[in-house]
Amino acid sequence: FALNLRWCVLVHVDCLTVLLHAARTFGTGLQMPVHEWAMLASLVVITALGKRHLESVERSMFKTLAVERVHRAQAEFALEHRPGEASNQSKECHHDASSTVPSVPSTTVTGKQFGALAEDTVLSEQLDGIRKI
Repeated sequence: FALNLRWCVLVHVDCLTVLLHAARTFGTGLQMPVHEWAMLASLVVITALGKRHLESVERSMFKTLAVERVHRAQAEFALEHRPGEASNQSKECHHDASSTVPSVPSTTVTGKQFGALAEDTVLSEQLDGIRKI
């Protein structure tokens, strides 16, 4: 993944957190033990790493979702344009915009293909039908 603008801004915010605390501490003349500085710096670093990890996981999950949607659209397109009875059946399933009948998954071409997976048949036979797509 590429380093985006938000990550570059967060580096400045993270550094600014520690620097502002240092300026407030030294500006008021307060003494802060070294272990407290280490604790503050470690909390900032851990939080920053957590933010970056979370964003990379979200990007990865979005990429997976996009790929799955593309595959689904391609499978539906292939089923729609497949020669033979499936294309004839799919034309019968379409309703115009004024139709009050909702789309039922068991009446669509993909619904029939994937619905066969729930029936008691051999798994290899079921997958062969999907592979032909």
